[in-house]
Amino acid sequence: MATATFPTDAPVSIPSSSPEALSLEPPGDVLYEVVDGRLVELPPMGAYESDIANWLAGLLNESAREGRRGRVFVELLFRIDVARDLKRRPDVAFVSAARWPAGKRVPKGDAWDMVPDLAVEVVSKSNTAEEILAKLEDYFRAGTRLVWVIFPSVRQVYVYTSPTDVQILAEPADLDGGEVISDFNLSLHRLFEDEQDVGTTSLRETENEVS
Repeated sequence: MATATFPTDAPVSIPSSSPEALSLEPPGDVLYEVVDGRLVELPPMGAYESDIANWLAGLLNESAREGRRGRVFVELLFRIDVARDLKRRPDVAFVSAARWPAGKRVPKGDAWDMVPDLAVEVVSKSNTAEEILAKLEDYFRAGTRLVWVIFPSVRQVYVYTSPTDVQILAEPADLDGGEVISDFNLSLHRLFEDEQDVGTTSLRETENEVS
């Protein structure tokens, strides 16, 4: 068991409430979550962080589709606690076929009443430590099995199996899906290096390079 200490460049102040955060009307095209009865506008993700999230989602989806293990989603709003109307929007999420049939479409609506098996948060400078820790607690309380918190600025990934059980990965370590996506494996070097070097690399090629 380990207690995580976030990188020192992660902000620690809580953003002040805005009129949008106090309203229950979705703020147009702005991404939001619903926490403690408040609609909270999400801070924008940086371009580099967004690129990492999308590329990782593609690799995870390639692994998940083999054997129809489940599906991968980017910035989908999940109602992870129906009683509290708690809605969280992980940057990347995996839902196993055990929780939802791999070939079945998600129901219509603003949010899906589902708890992802894996939730991924890619930390930008606009995120706060308190915000990330609160999401960790909510994910695991709802039944999420694995959470990855990715810090591109320091090229590290915090792998959580509970809010207090964490493994901190740095290069040249590999990121793997554990029991959630058992055949997924990706070196952190491949995760953080430039797009022109990895854009056409398949998961199978990546696995061959790191094996």
